[in-house]
Amino acid sequence: MTASFPIDAAPALARGRRADERSPEARAARVTAAAGAKAAVVTTAAAVAMLPVLVPRGPGNVAPADLFIAVALGACLLWAGKSHRPWGFPYAVAMWIFMAGGAIGALVGPVPLSGGLALVQDLEMLLWCWAVANIASTPERLRTLVSTWAYSSVVWAALLIVGLLTRTHFLTGQTGSEGSRTALTLYDPNYSASYWFISIMVIWASGVPHRRSALWHPADGSFQSAGVVRRRRQAAVRTGAPPPTLRRG
Repeated sequence: MTASFPIDAAPALARGRRADERSPEARAARVTAAAGAKAAVVTTAAAVAMLPVLVPRGPGNVAPADLFIAVALGACLLWAGKSHRPWGFPYAVAMWIFMAGGAIGALVGPVPLSGGLALVQDLEMLLWCWAVANIASTPERLRTLVSTWAYSSVVWAALLIVGLLTRTHFLTGQTGSEGSRTALTLYDPNYSASYWFISIMVIWASGVPHRRSALWHPADGSFQSAGVVRRRRQAAVRTGAPPPTLRRG
């Protein structure tokens, strides 16, 4: 059974809703939701900026980046609980099927513990995907996260160049087994290459940074110069010639 109201009652109902929205409880709820959203955006942006920090590695391959992701997930869950905003869950069906297949393989495979660890890592990445997707549900928040990725990738590239010029292995991530390949703090040169490729695509697609001057040093001429120096040093090692240095001017 549904209740019906006369047409004359509609203005009174509208006034009642507006009065409820102006009540102290409603204002407090909006303030709490706004603060939760801000905390979620800030922690998620920090996690995006710290994605390359995969060393040092702890038990179960836990890295500093995972700690930032865990904090961001907690902030996002608190924001969702305070704001009562419905969440979307992209890739849910496909990923659950994928993870179910992995779980079966882990249980019947020869290394169930390693398989279980891989499942936990997959679940973490799925939760991180959902958190980012829901935080980036407005143009302003999406712009914040994209800009954070673009600017932070420039900073990480600058640190890599500093490491190459000063031969700081902690910044270059170079190891004896990989030769002259650089990994930054991404542990593996292949991970590093993927990060740089995605960063270039983010910068290209978003147009951030907007001004060329923001990319001048070290992302403009210094990027190219450091690449030339690195290639010439590799050639010098092979030929026995003295390694070149980066000249100014």
